Amino acid sequence: DVNLLSGIASQAALGIINALSFQKLRESEKKYRELVENANSMILRRDPAGKITFFNEYAQKFFGLSEKEILGRNMIGTIVPEKDSQGNDQREVVLEIGAHPGNYPTHEYENIRSNGQRAWVSWANKALRDPQGNISEILCIGNDVTGLREAGKEKKALEARLQRAEKMEAI
Repeated sequence: DVNLLSGIASQAALGIINALSFQKLRESEKKYRELVENANSMILRRDPAGKITFFNEYAQKFFGLSEKEILGRNMIGTIVPEKDSQGNDQREVVLEIGAHPGNYPTHEYENIRSNGQRAWVSWANKALRDPQGNISEILCIGNDVTGLREAGKEKKALEARLQRAEKMEAI
């Protein structure tokens, strides 16, 4: 009887430990999910070929796409135009980042919203690896820098006007 009770007690203890561990894991996951979903940055995960596997709420609002509309689809043609405003092929950029994300810890490129509006986003890329060390996904965190780029263009235009005015004044 003592051996039987001892065996049952050790199994019960194991069950309690597993339950507590599971509860802590669930709480940790909840905190992580709240952090990611409520971040004021676009957070997405994609595979090396560019297929989107995660798209946080902020990204959904920014791009005007629901999770259902974007998950499983390729970045090209959805949030990244096939060609940017200068005519550069964006597919090559997406594939290059997928193959060598370490070469692109941060990268700025043109994105497209569901309404067709173009926006410049600065992305931070981090490779997520499987147990064998192969790249399984890339974690991308982005911030809209369209306003900064436009302000930079305006500043250059104003500087050029100032230089012309100074030349005219000198003449």
